[in-house]
Order: sequence, then structure tokens, then C-alpha cells
Amino acid sequence: MSAQPEYGIMPGGRPAATGATARSAPPAARAAASLPERPAPAPAAAPPMPPSSAPGTPTRPGAPSSPEEIQAALNARRAALAADAEALGERLAPATVKAVVSRRASAALAATRGHAEEAGAQARSFVDAHRHDSPAQIARSAAMRVKRFLDDAADGDPLALGVVSLAGIALAGCGITSLVRLARADRRQAFATE
Repeated sequence: MSAQPEYGIMPGGRPAATGATARSAPPAARAAASLPERPAPAPAAAPPMPPSSAPGTPTRPGAPSSPEEIQAALNARRAALAADAEALGERLAPATVKAVVSRRASAALAATRGHAEEAGAQARSFVDAHRHDSPAQIARSAAMRVKRFLDDAADGDPLALGVVSLAGIALAGCGITSLVRLARADRRQAFATE
């Protein structure tokens, strides 16, 4: 047999029987000794202590201590939750969402309209400034602008790169479209002569 340490107290809070007396006791006594002891009932005359005044219980400032205070706190929380749910319902109502989207769309449209008017005004001022230029001067000015734009694209300007790329794609698409039209026209003429 292995020797186990004896701590002197059994799980039920009773001192453990030591030595031969624990082994020689009848089985019913050993079983009763191994059962945990039930706590004694509280005296009926003692009033229950509120949780906030129980010894060893930490109290929070402003924590309700009476049933009326607890019920009032619950009612206040329910009212706040109901107000939050109502506010959320108003925010997510279809009419409210539609109004918000409409406001944002009209603001974006106004901003776009303002940018378009500004670009138009710049174009008009450019045309007015160069109205009396000869066609050769206009061609030179356009060539210089295109050269500056291509230089900007070569330097890595994102706007210039995007415009040059789109222009290249558009030119390639126009070239392919014209080649396809020429091939179809040749085919039609070949079938018409046979």
C-alpha cells in the first residue's frame, strides 16, 4: 500500500479519522463520514441583510440597494433601450434613408455642375484669349501642350498617365474597328463578283 498524506480534514469539513479507527469502522459509518455536512438553516428571526451591507461584499457607489431602486433602475434602462431602438428605427426608415441619399446625390450633382461650369469658363477664357491667333500659332500651342502632357506622363503623373493610356486604347480600338470594316467590305466585294 502506498502511504498518502493525511491532511486532517475531509471534504465535508470534518476531521479525518486517522489510523485503524477509520479502517475498522463499519461501512455505514464510513459512508456517513464521507458525506458532506449540510449547513444549518438560518434562524427565522434574523432579518436578511441587503447585498450592499453584507460583510465582505464590495459596494459600488450609486448602486441600488432596495427592490424599489432596482426596479426603478430597470425601468430607466428599459426606457433608454426603447428610445435607442426608436431612434435606430427612425434612422433606418425607408423615408429617412431616401432623404439622406437624395441629399447626398444632390450635393454630388451640385459639385459636379460646379466643376463643369468652372471647366467651361476656363475653356471660354482660353478661346477668347487665343481668338485672334493664326492657325499656325494654334497648332504650335496645341503641339506644345501635348508635348508637356506626354512629358508629365513620362515623369509619372497619374492623371497624365491615365489620359495617355486611355487615348492609346481608344486609338488602338479605332484602328482595329477600321481594319475589321475594311476586311468585311473586301469580303462583300469578293462575294458580289462571284
